[in-house]
Amino acid sequence: MKKITNGLWCLLLVTMVALLATGCVQDSTSYPNASLLITGDQLEELISSQTTNMVIIDARDYGNASQKVPGSINLRWKEFVNSSVNLKSVAELEKLLGAAGLSRDKKIIIYDNAMHSWGSAGRMFWMLEYLGCDDVHILDGGWDKWMEEGRPTEDMYAMELEAATFTASVQSDRLATKEHISSRLHDADFAVIDSRTFQEYNGWTLYGEPRNGHIPGAVNISYESFFNPDSTILGYEELKSLLEGNGITTDKEVTSNCTVGIRSGFVYFALRLMGYSRCSNYDGSIIDWGADAALSMDKMENYQSLVYPAWVAALISGDNPPTYQDKGYVIVETSWTPEYTTDPTDYSIGHIPGAIFMDTYDIENGPSREPMYDSAHDSNVKPIPDLQNLLGGIGISADKTVVVYGNDIMSCGRVAWALLYAGVNDVRVLNGGYDAWIKYGGGTEGTVNTLPAVEFGETEGRPDLFATMEQVKSVVEGSSTGITITDDRSWDEYIGASNSYYGYFDEKGRIPQAKWIGDWTELVGSDINTVQSMGIVKKNWAAAGFSPDKKMYFYCGTGWRSGLYTYYAYLLGWPAANYGGGWYEWSTNPDNPRETGEPK
Repeated sequence: MKKITNGLWCLLLVTMVALLATGCVQDSTSYPNASLLITGDQLEELISSQTTNMVIIDARDYGNASQKVPGSINLRWKEFVNSSVNLKSVAELEKLLGAAGLSRDKKIIIYDNAMHSWGSAGRMFWMLEYLGCDDVHILDGGWDKWMEEGRPTEDMYAMELEAATFTASVQSDRLATKEHISSRLHDADFAVIDSRTFQEYNGWTLYGEPRNGHIPGAVNISYESFFNPDSTILGYEELKSLLEGNGITTDKEVTSNCTVGIRSGFVYFALRLMGYSRCSNYDGSIIDWGADAALSMDKMENYQSLVYPAWVAALISGDNPPTYQDKGYVIVETSWTPEYTTDPTDYSIGHIPGAIFMDTYDIENGPSREPMYDSAHDSNVKPIPDLQNLLGGIGISADKTVVVYGNDIMSCGRVAWALLYAGVNDVRVLNGGYDAWIKYGGGTEGTVNTLPAVEFGETEGRPDLFATMEQVKSVVEGSSTGITITDDRSWDEYIGASNSYYGYFDEKGRIPQAKWIGDWTELVGSDINTVQSMGIVKKNWAAAGFSPDKKMYFYCGTGWRSGLYTYYAYLLGWPAANYGGGWYEWSTNPDNPRETGEPK
């Protein structure tokens, strides 16, 4: 019986292999509309077979390019927009496309150089589908991948096709308008993807936008996040996770926007590839939306405090970047360094030119680094006068611009909060940290930098950013109103099932009346060095019952996670304070009540 069973299994395996080879069994992890994406092998085969009904569109801006895919014609998205950067009239588009040799019955394959073209292939794809073309495709990886694989090219020349008749069959639901978006903004089955960079989304104006910020409720999924390092689009599972992780599900109508509808054109393509049946591109995008003062926009209240590599580069080169107060600056790399180590630190290996180093322990209380607490101290952060002395001693004064970066966003948030608390007026965090700087192409150095000591300046600091145990107790006892005690530890810590500080203490539970906001990782973006999109954070906070009309007292175990939360609230402009003593101070005081279990 066993021999027969094994034989059947062998036969079944052989059959499955044969079916897979002939394409009769569909891969469950393939894109629902996989045919929209053309591989290099497929395009090269089409070129070799001299397919007559095919048009290959090179959507790159020529620039200094000297080679192109054989037989391709160059069409640029700019040729098809009016002075307002919206699509030209259908009649004009028909005339232009027909003159270029296109008709709706052609097989059209488009390519660009992904990271340099800002989604121009996607923009062309969207326009052609909007006009009724139903055999349009994008070359996966574009020109970059084509060259990397050593595929055939030809000299760049203005190739012309025989003129054709292009008769549009307009698919109006593919083109989003500000009127339609504004009418659907608050509907549960509607979503907007803002495909710009985090800095544009948060409030930086980089391209002459009429106003800063984004469409209210829009989710920020940057154009770059749709690609692998080799410029190919993410695989099915990764793309599914990216979209659904941001609440973009197939049951929703989804539109995309950027600055002028180019990057968002590629997002439209990605949605089509993934089988979204109701998707569109807003060609006017933020230029169009921002020009209408009747339409609201959202932004980080203190967006300028979250900077990007190009801003830091401009600062270093003396170019006086936007929002810089021009009172001098200090760049601080921060991380935790073990007390006893001979290993080289990240800072000594390489850092942003001119940056000084601050050990995260420098802002701590107590005579020793391990453990962080002793009987003489409640909070593990220095009081304001001590912080000011520390900062002045390393060259930081209250009027300087201080840029903080490191190898994880929690440490950066903690230190940035402490700087604000001490009274530094202009604190910035480099989103993405050192990795983002390197990816940008910023220079590095290994020199250990120090600055001469300075007077910090006369200021009381920002005591409103710090909550004491007595202040928290007054909320618990009901004598203080308009304040929410906010627990940002893990769920297991919140309900008293665990305590992550066994090295210091083993008390379990939570402060009475505390509401759980989520583990600190909800504030982490695409990697440990970045912060999460404000759209997602505000949505999560609102769902948890938080709002900007009540001050939040954040607490964790020892004030680290809650430091990041307090800094993030500062970015949003929400009133908040860090209970620096945290669960350690509260739980080790026998007079303080506590709760365990799930809240009723």
